[in-house]
Amino acid sequence: MIWFFSGLAILVFAWAAVTDVQKRRISNRLVLLLVVLAIGRMLMAPEHDISGSIVDVLIGVALFVAGAVLFELRLLGGGDVKLLAAGALWLGAAYVPEYLFATAVAGGALALFYVVWSLAVRATTGRRVRKSLPYG
Repeated sequence: MIWFFSGLAILVFAWAAVTDVQKRRISNRLVLLLVVLAIGRMLMAPEHDISGSIVDVLIGVALFVAGAVLFELRLLGGGDVKLLAAGALWLGAAYVPEYLFATAVAGGALALFYVVWSLAVRATTGRRVRKSLPYG
């Protein structure tokens, strides 16, 4: 059953990424679905007890609060903050350091690609691309 939740979570993450690229928006419904899947994962995982689930939720909330600060500083979008916290909740506290590292590395690579791409578009067509980065 845990594979079912994992498969659905992967689809939700992928759908959030697609909509972020297309519309620069991550739906609250997708984030809520990811939170529901995270709760299902917690309930189905045999190694998870209630104290582990509480820690997972606290880490997710802490990441949301930290992300809200970054949102206020205009460093992250609101959808990115929601997705970051929901992803941490999905993965669980034990995997959050690796999740944050992978997110930062992927974001850096995406930013580098985006700069090169926007310069190429501007050089070939003369038009500018959006300044925002679809980080989700």
